[in-house]
Amino acid sequence: MASTLRDALRGRAQANGVSLNAFAVQALAAAAGPEFLARHLPDLADRASFLDSPHLRLSASELRRRAAAGRSLRYLVPDAVAAYIGDHGLYRNQMRTTPT
Repeated sequence: MASTLRDALRGRAQANGVSLNAFAVQALAAAAGPEFLARHLPDLADRASFLDSPHLRLSASELRRRAAAGRSLRYLVPDAVAAYIGDHGLYRNQMRTTPT
């Protein structure tokens, strides 16, 4: 995970022709906080700002199931994402039936 993050950050910065001086991190789990970054990516740790947000235990699969069932995604994804999914009918044809 650490090498993937480092490669992604460096690749994006190089693709845009900029130097990566600072970046924001929204950790998806408490274990991926500042200590993780300091331990695994010490050359990037001092440039990271961590965003404070709730840690929801929802998988992408669960979000897709909710969307497919027509259930609300409000407060689970950004409003623009929920609107895009709804406006384009994403995941609506992915309802799976379980064998009985």
